[in-house]
Amino acid sequence: MKKILALSAGDPNSIATFISLKAWQALRESSDVFVFIGNKNNVDAAISYFGLPIKTLALKDLADRERICELFKEYFLVFDIGGSIDFSLGKPVVANAEYILNSLHTGVDLVEKGLVDGIITNPVDKHLINEYLVNDTFVGHTEYLAKLSHANDTVMMFCSNKSALKVVPLTTHVSLSQAINSLSAELIVNKTIQINNFLKKYYGMANPRISMLSLNPHAGENGLMGDEEIKIINPAIKQLQGLGLDISGSFPADSFFTAQNMAGDIIIGMYHDQVLTPFKTLYFDSGVNTTIGLPFIRTSPDHGVGFNIAASSKANPNSLIAAIEVASSLVNHE
Repeated sequence: MKKILALSAGDPNSIATFISLKAWQALRESSDVFVFIGNKNNVDAAISYFGLPIKTLALKDLADRERICELFKEYFLVFDIGGSIDFSLGKPVVANAEYILNSLHTGVDLVEKGLVDGIITNPVDKHLINEYLVNDTFVGHTEYLAKLSHANDTVMMFCSNKSALKVVPLTTHVSLSQAINSLSAELIVNKTIQINNFLKKYYGMANPRISMLSLNPHAGENGLMGDEEIKIINPAIKQLQGLGLDISGSFPADSFFTAQNMAGDIIIGMYHDQVLTPFKTLYFDSGVNTTIGLPFIRTSPDHGVGFNIAASSKANPNSLIAAIEVASSLVNHE
């Protein structure tokens, strides 16, 4: 069966619509078929603004997959959700948050109904959405999609279509102090098993080679610079080794990102910036965020809204293209 992906609208005043259009131009002849979940009039306005030679087509029914795949070669396909939009490129508008969230909710609804096979999420402004929300908070796509789909435990994995390197931060969108306080052997063991199973299922790895980073400088220097390695991280590694996982560590993070060390299958760090800073330095234009633990495949580009360049044609679509290609590869391995 042909695979169809949903691409959320993201913020309409950000780079999201432009990079979506450029991604379609790059992928229209490929098998990486996606439908944009948004407002067709807004997409047409963006096409006119940027002077792009692109035709759009509104869809209300996604049942005929063969037809959608054929139409994709000629049209930028929009699953039209309507909505009121203040279209002012480069300007954050709180009122647009309703449309942004509706696109996400629609994408989840479509994938849960089996009408699409996975979701790629365009960038949003977290602060803007939280200004709009009254009785909820938006920490990030990962946490929000987990709540929508009732997923109990999720992991962010970053990869690239230009490299085999994959990295995971065990803690995500929390302060550094919260990240440190939340570390436990149980958390490390459970999330590492989840990562290991995902790599086996979707990447066909018989026994993934996992490298675990330390928390403290120099891996704590035997307790001189912190004892989390002794009390939490290294015991968790031994437990995982006892379960048959091919895992080693814990390694000092400051010296680990060398060509030889990055030849393993995945690097797991203790907190967000520990692994994402080196990863984005190397692969910012092709980085992909993949959520492990949702009941569906979800990827996204590894950058933000880019309001400062949204009114220009400077935005690079390569990370979104990579996110679409990775999502397509993953749904075809289910």
